Amino acid sequence: RKVMAARLLSGFKMHGPRAATALRRLSSAAGQPRITLTYFPLRGRLESAKMMLCAANLPYNEVEVPLGQAWVDRRTSGEFPFDQLPVVDFDGRRLAQSGAINRYVAHLTGFMPGDPWDQAVAGQTFDASQELEGAMPLVNRLSGERFSEMKAKYMKRLPRRLDNFCRVLGGKEYVVGGGLSYADFGLHFVLDLTTMIEPAALDGHQELVAFSKRVANSSEGVQRYLATRPTPVGIGVDPRMEAR
Repeated sequence: RKVMAARLLSGFKMHGPRAATALRRLSSAAGQPRITLTYFPLRGRLESAKMMLCAANLPYNEVEVPLGQAWVDRRTSGEFPFDQLPVVDFDGRRLAQSGAINRYVAHLTGFMPGDPWDQAVAGQTFDASQELEGAMPLVNRLSGERFSEMKAKYMKRLPRRLDNFCRVLGGKEYVVGGGLSYADFGLHFVLDLTTMIEPAALDGHQELVAFSKRVANSSEGVQRYLATRPTPVGIGVDPRMEAR
């Protein structure tokens, strides 16, 4: 299986596109894992994982769980670990919590650095990027006065956090010097959400603008995914997802 191939690669200081290519070659004879992503119909916590899967050309299925009473009933039934979404099934084995999901997908796709220190650096940046996930309800759920109130709070804290990410990059193309890692996809996700809330949010941080473009254009698979995924519309007024 691909996880076995990922273990073979784990000793090499190689990650990103080169590792993903090697992973596919090592595991082609063993077949691909059956991957099913289950989440709400919104722009949320599985975006980084989807980008990595698309970059590595690993197919997956999606199951949408509508918000409302149907979700409440399923949650209270004990169907989902920790009573939360997202969950991802890998060959019938279910994994919950977005951090764990993204790290496992990074191992599967070659976007987990091989060096333990680089893994830690990628991990700290990925975790820090999740502190900007306050953008998710602003993009997907809130409207009216509540949207305006929460946006003001988000934007007040934003500049310092963007400064921190610029320092982490320090002129490098990606978070870890050796190439793309899951941390880059996580950071791209929250920066993308932020510009949906306020298109000029990154104007004072051109290094992050260039970084986001690099990640978005890092492979044909990522480009194709970003060009075809559903788009949030009506942000702050009547938020919803619209198919392309």
